[in-house]
Amino acid sequence: AEFHVRADSDVALVKLASPVTNYPVVPPYQGTNEVGKDVWLVGYGQHGQFTGNPAELSPGFTGRYAAMNRVGF
Repeated sequence: AEFHVRADSDVALVKLASPVTNYPVVPPYQGTNEVGKDVWLVGYGQHGQFTGNPAELSPGFTGRYAAMNRVGF
C-alpha cells in the first residue's frame, strides 16, 4: 500500500494493494440539513499548531482524539 501525507494539511490518502470487499461502501455525506445537529469529529495523531517542522512536535502529544460539536450555521 502507498501512503501520502503533506505536512501542511490534515488529510492523508491511502492507496490499498487490493479492494476491500468485506465492508459496505459509505458514500460521502451530501445532505444540507446540518444546522443544530451534533457531529462527532475523530482523529489520530499529533495536535496543535503545526509550524512546518515535524521535529518541533512533542511525541507526548500523539494519540486518539474525539470531540462532539453542534453545527451552528
